[in-house]
Amino acid sequence: MRDLLSCLMPFVSVHLMNRAARVLFIVSLGCFVAFHFGSFYILRNQPFPSQDFTGWNIWVALVADVFRHPSRVDARTMIAYSGFLTCALLLVSSPFLVPILRSSRLAWWGCVLTSGIAMIGFGSVIIPQGTVSGDVVLGPGFYFLLAAMLLNFLGFLFIRRVISPNPVIDPPRWPK
Repeated sequence: MRDLLSCLMPFVSVHLMNRAARVLFIVSLGCFVAFHFGSFYILRNQPFPSQDFTGWNIWVALVADVFRHPSRVDARTMIAYSGFLTCALLLVSSPFLVPILRSSRLAWWGCVLTSGIAMIGFGSVIIPQGTVSGDVVLGPGFYFLLAAMLLNFLGFLFIRRVISPNPVIDPPRWPK
């Protein structure tokens, strides 16, 4: 009985880790949806208090900056936009990628590295801009987006491969 339990224990922990990864992906998707409705940053010292920049306005700013006026976009803005687009793609698709990521280490490494680099790139450009300027205060939408990126990255780290307890090994063939 003990051998049976020790054989099944890796399966239980692997399946629980994969379920936890899927839960983290769904929670990160919920945070990403909440980001669209929260204010991304708040402008201080403005005559009108409704000068908040909500999360969905990033999509409008992205289209306006990149497609209408591409010559005005600097490198820092492009890093932030590419990190945002990459994270948005991973946030939306990651709950459906669990079976693929469980079976392919190459896809898993690609998603982990892409998610981490996009999160670091986006955060390293946006956080200093919000903390250095005295007129801009980062709002709850920013923290929802940062939480979504972090939870998505943790979800990728939680995915584990299912390893069979008794691999099929061919017997050695000796010359006769």
